[in-house]
Amino acid sequence: MDHASPPANSESNVHQEQVQDGFDELRQLLLEPEREQLQQLEGRLERWRPDPDGLGRMLPEALVRRPNPDAVLGKALVPATEEAIRLSVKQDPDVLSVAIAPVMMPAIRKAIEQALKSMMQSLNQALEHSISIRGLRWRWEAMRTGKPFAEVVMLHALLYRVEQVFFVHRETGLLLWHVAAEPDGMQDPEAVSGMMTAIQDFVHDSFQVADDAALDTFEVGALTGWVERGPKAYLAALIRGNPPQDIRTTLQDTLARLHNEYHDALDEFQGDNTSFATTEPVLEACLLSQ
Repeated sequence: MDHASPPANSESNVHQEQVQDGFDELRQLLLEPEREQLQQLEGRLERWRPDPDGLGRMLPEALVRRPNPDAVLGKALVPATEEAIRLSVKQDPDVLSVAIAPVMMPAIRKAIEQALKSMMQSLNQALEHSISIRGLRWRWEAMRTGKPFAEVVMLHALLYRVEQVFFVHRETGLLLWHVAAEPDGMQDPEAVSGMMTAIQDFVHDSFQVADDAALDTFEVGALTGWVERGPKAYLAALIRGNPPQDIRTTLQDTLARLHNEYHDALDEFQGDNTSFATTEPVLEACLLSQ
């Protein structure tokens, strides 16, 4: 009996080895495809590991091929862009000044031109009030009443009032919003905005003017129209009286604010102006009078 035990143990070991071999073979059959795929992926990762030069070539192409461009990327890049500009200005201010000079110089020239116009307008008014018969009467009244001459002039002189302001989409010429000092005074603001767009197109097409030139002043009866254009929209103000050049500055500041706050709405405008109803308080701030 004692001599029969070893053969049984040997047979058991052989059976276990056969079972293990079967498991190994089954494991290889089941997992070998995945193992080969993992090895291939590892090889591709090793071959395509981007270096700084390769990444620099890939990023621009990836940005161009984005299927749905949106504001997410721009918002993500804002902090890095601001920091880069800050460091650039700190290291060499001339780099940024040279870069923005082509954009800023026309605006600076226009601001200087308007400042000179305002100064000349004030000088002309002062001379007119000083040497005309009416001006002499006002000086006599100031001496008689003890009031400052400027106060007497303001009491008698008709200055100005901004009657209406139109906010118009530049590409389509459609009215985005409209405000008026007297709401019942305008029956069809859309027709007025269309007329102004047609006039500007006529001037641009009929005369040899630069591409960025446009009608900035017009007269309709007793009203004067001032137009300030932006990249996506423009403001037109109908003014009664003799407005100062400061009104133009107000229109420019308002237009810049509207472009900043309604940038996406202006880009996506398809004819529905309901999203611009909130511009009314901003436009009403332009209804100045004196």
